[in-house]
Amino acid sequence: MTEVTWQNKKRRVDGLSDHPMNPRKFTKAGMEALRNSIEKCGYVEPIAINTDGTILSGHARKQILLDLGLETVDVRMPSRPLTDEEQREVLIRMNANEAGEWSFDGLDWNMSELESFDFDSELLGEFFEGEAEVKGNPAGKEYDESIADNVTLCKCEKCGHEHAAK
Repeated sequence: MTEVTWQNKKRRVDGLSDHPMNPRKFTKAGMEALRNSIEKCGYVEPIAINTDGTILSGHARKQILLDLGLETVDVRMPSRPLTDEEQREVLIRMNANEAGEWSFDGLDWNMSELESFDFDSELLGEFFEGEAEVKGNPAGKEYDESIADNVTLCKCEKCGHEHAAK
């Protein structure tokens, strides 16, 4: 099998087909957040497709782009048709890979800003956990008590993880 390279191409949004094995289910809140993101920042991350126009990554983006009335967009397409096995791998990897974690040292943030970016309560919980870890830091990192005082924590019944409630 030959190596695959990916190129940018232009395609009609209404010509892109959903993959029957899409591993994501959409939520109303998630779709609203994605729509807000695309409306505010533009169409930044191209939809990845196979050579026949079947979506490998970007099913939700396609729906939002259709709702916004965009007709033609950039997509990422392989240099050759992917095998079924390669398609399944791309479907999973594009939805599962995380190469890092948030760096609180490099992130200058405030709660209202994060909420305006549609961060969900689980991710906000990660931020508050990070702040709690900084509180006792002997290196002298600043900790804003007023932020922690205004947070209501909820505990997930499935995993026990505490997170900030919206």
